[in-house]
Formats: sequence, C-alpha cells, structure tokens
Amino acid sequence: MSEETFEDRTHCPKCKEAGEETSSVPAPEAPKGTTLKTIYCRNKRCRWFDTCWMVQVNPDGSVPEPVDHSKKPKSYLGFETHKEEAAQIMAALERDRQASMNPHSEIRKR
Repeated sequence: MSEETFEDRTHCPKCKEAGEETSSVPAPEAPKGTTLKTIYCRNKRCRWFDTCWMVQVNPDGSVPEPVDHSKKPKSYLGFETHKEEAAQIMAALERDRQASMNPHSEIRKR
C-alpha cells in the first residue's frame, strides 16, 4: 500500500470527507516530537458524525499505518492505587442490589 500523508488520514474512514483537527498532544511512549492529533468527522450525513479518531504524526512528519486496538486488552493507567476503594464501592453496590431484591425492602426518597 502506498504511504499515506497526514492530509489523507484526516479524512473520515466511513464517509471519506475531510475531518476537523481538534487537538494535538505529545504521544505517550513514543519518540520525542511525536504527536497524537484528534480528528472529528463533521459530516452530518455520516454515521461517524461527531466521532473522533487519532492520527499519529512522527517527528519527521511521517504518518504510520493505523493500528486496530479493539482486540487488545484495555489498560486503565493511574488507578492502581484505588483498588481498595473500588472493591469497597463494588461491595456497597452489591449490598444495595441485594437489599433492593428483598420483598420487604423500602426505597425512600431523600
């Protein structure tokens, strides 16, 4: 496949109309100078209207091939220290669910 340019990648994958760049941030875990640009489809007739996609731009201006991350495991960085709080919330939700299943329970308005 021929190498695509940034301009090519800003076109919506569904309707092929030019998208709108809304942000540009440094790419994490990439060489210095690499940026991730967020592009939105603004074609109201497109099923991807107001949906975004990311385009990586390398320091030399090249644009690598897109990567499908949908089959990879999700990583939620930054929440490692909240495991105990998350477990407490999940336990409270389960207690609430169990209580609501009791035929003699009452749900009060506050």
